Amino acid sequence: MPYLLLCIGCVFLGLGILGLFVPSLQSLDLLTVQTLSHHRLDYLNNITTFLARVGGMPFVCFLSFLVCIYLAWYKKYITVIFISLGVIGSITMGWLLKWCVNRPRPPEAYHIVESYGASFPSAHSVYASTLACLAMIMLCHKHNINSP
Repeated sequence: MPYLLLCIGCVFLGLGILGLFVPSLQSLDLLTVQTLSHHRLDYLNNITTFLARVGGMPFVCFLSFLVCIYLAWYKKYITVIFISLGVIGSITMGWLLKWCVNRPRPPEAYHIVESYGASFPSAHSVYASTLACLAMIMLCHKHNINSP
C-alpha cells in the first residue's frame, strides 16, 4: 500500500511538473481559474477562507506544538525531535521549492484570500502532507504506548 501511494504521488508530481513547462497546460490552468471564479457562491467563499486559514503555517505549527507537548508529557523525546524536524523541514523544503520554481500566481482579480509567494508547490499541500504524516505518527503511537 505505501508503494502504491508513492507511485500515485509521483504520477501527480510528474503531471504538475509537466504543467510547468507545457504552455497549453498553463493556459488550461488559467482558464480553469477564470471559469471557477465566475461561479463563486458567498457561503462557499466563507468555507474556502476558513479552510485556507486552518491549512496555513500558523495552524500547522500550533497543532504540532500541542502534539509535541503531549508526547513530551509521556517522555517520547525522540518522537518530539522527529516531529519538530519534520515540520521545520517540510516548511523549509516547500518554500525553497517555491523559490526555485517561481511559478507566478493567477491575476489577483481571482484571489479569495491574500496570497504571497509563488504558486507552485502549494504551501497548503505541503502543510496538509505534514499534518497527514503527523496524524499517522499519532495513530501508530496510540496503539503502541511503549514506543520511543
